[in-house]
Amino acid sequence: MASRVIAREVRCTPGTVSKWRVRHAKERIAGLSETGDRGNEPKYGPEHGQRILALLDQPPPTGYSNWTAPLLARELVDIHEQQIWRFLRAQKIDLSGRKSRCHSTDPDFVPKAADIVGLYMSPPTNAVVLSVDEKPSIQALVSGCA
Repeated sequence: MASRVIAREVRCTPGTVSKWRVRHAKERIAGLSETGDRGNEPKYGPEHGQRILALLDQPPPTGYSNWTAPLLARELVDIHEQQIWRFLRAQKIDLSGRKSRCHSTDPDFVPKAADIVGLYMSPPTNAVVLSVDEKPSIQALVSGCA
């Protein structure tokens, strides 16, 4: 039978049929065995995943607020971006959910931040706490700064 006819009948691609026919022609019945080495050796191992995780523990390069898969791939050089995405999905790591750190050059930043957070957490009796900031989306992040 033709490879296309067999492929239709067993619901696979003609390429798959051709591969098995070549195996059978070369090794007869032994070529149809499912045991033995098949396919390429894995390109990435556990050590690659550990390198990805180690880099995620480092701050991103200057000019970036957080890591992205393309940025990780650029830094790691030998790990493809798609493999990084596969690894992150397998580990249930969401890069967009990772929080960035902010660094202040003000030596009094910590006491000032503690005062502001203290007002929100425990405002004085009958007091109204108002906050004016040119970037209102970061108001709630003050307590998250390291």
